[in-house]
Amino acid sequence: APVKVEAVTGKVTAQLRKLWSLNNILSEDGEKTRADHRHHAIDALTVACTHPGMTNKLSRYWQLRDDPRAEKPKLTPPWDAIRADAGKVVNDIVVSHRVRKKVSGPLHKETTYGDTGTDIKTKSGTYRQFVTRKNVESLSKGELNEIRDPRIRDIVATHVVERGGDPKKAFPPYPRVSPGGPEIRKVRLTSKQQLSLMAQTGNGYADLGSNHHITIYRLPDGKADFEIVSLFEASRRLAQRNPVAQRVRKDGAAFVMSLATGEAIKFPEGTKKGIWIVQGVWASGQVVLERDTDADHSTTTRPMPNPILKDAAVKISIDPIGRVRPAHD
Repeated sequence: APVKVEAVTGKVTAQLRKLWSLNNILSEDGEKTRADHRHHAIDALTVACTHPGMTNKLSRYWQLRDDPRAEKPKLTPPWDAIRADAGKVVNDIVVSHRVRKKVSGPLHKETTYGDTGTDIKTKSGTYRQFVTRKNVESLSKGELNEIRDPRIRDIVATHVVERGGDPKKAFPPYPRVSPGGPEIRKVRLTSKQQLSLMAQTGNGYADLGSNHHITIYRLPDGKADFEIVSLFEASRRLAQRNPVAQRVRKDGAAFVMSLATGEAIKFPEGTKKGIWIVQGVWASGQVVLERDTDADHSTTTRPMPNPILKDAAVKISIDPIGRVRPAHD
């Protein structure tokens, strides 16, 4: 049998949410908040409780509201305890997020780097010096100092200073190597990178770009260890028909969990008690987490694997309607 479907405007739902005090569930000031993903559930409840009679009454009132005789329609709640009942249900909602574990997309950034073979040691570790070419219009102020050829560096820097100091506005015209000589439109830049974060391509190296997941292990002494797997490496493993997340290590480290964007972990106690969603992983090992209800990034935190294990966090699976199960990773 045909199903009758009627659209409810945002203006109508806004009025009914206020009349039925549903805005107060997630906000103390009585106004709708979009900082919490659960506001969609409150909207859905309001729409489900709206019937054509309510919409018609409100429409007639808005048409006649400039008439002093127009009376605001009385739109009683669908049932007396709707505010209290909705509050209980909304507090128990677990927000489902889309898990992004596909091995697809750009495997590395477009810029190609040449390896100089020179290592640079700093307080934070050892880096490899690379060189790349870049259009002068695309240079930042900081990159002016990274131009490899000292003579070209001085010519380009002087040109930029004479035209206000902003490389983005200094070209064209282009400076010349010498009077009447060729224009300088591209320059070679040096940069230091961690070799482990670079992918070897046919004609050089490329920045690996995005990470696919982090795999967390527990060492025999109880401490955490981890492996960051780039999208490039995940694709390589998949092509070789190897597990994308490696569960077994030769050093005896025990596999605990792998975490990719959109997956969830649950802390049983402490300040982080509750469900958190992975927003990404950093090369340093930091796992970017936000509470499952957070819609405006106000709860972002970036713990390392060790505190995650110390706080007894476990990986969970949330299905599309918010049911929680152990992940069995």
